[in-house]
Amino acid sequence: TRERGVDDGHIIIMNSISGHRTSADPQSAMYSVTKHAVTCISECVRRELREKKSAIKLTAISPGFARTQFRGRMKKIKDIEQSMKDYDKIIKDPLEAEDISSAVVFALST
Repeated sequence: TRERGVDDGHIIIMNSISGHRTSADPQSAMYSVTKHAVTCISECVRRELREKKSAIKLTAISPGFARTQFRGRMKKIKDIEQSMKDYDKIIKDPLEAEDISSAVVFALST
């Protein structure tokens, strides 16, 4: 904060494409709701920083379908490794964790 002599930095918020649309999958409804909240919080913080003419940057990253253990755990799939292999049956060329980390590194380099 300016009171402490700090007025720079970079806030990275990890969101999801689900924060910008609704899901047809009833099992994903609450996930979508929470990610919509993240979208709203991100925009509110961004506006507050802008109003204060702060030099602090805010980047919200909203990846699409990414090959991680998350889907298997959310759907309570017993074979997590197999559920990660199944991504190719669900979507063509899903994102990989490295794609998302590259986006974070890029944002921080700006």
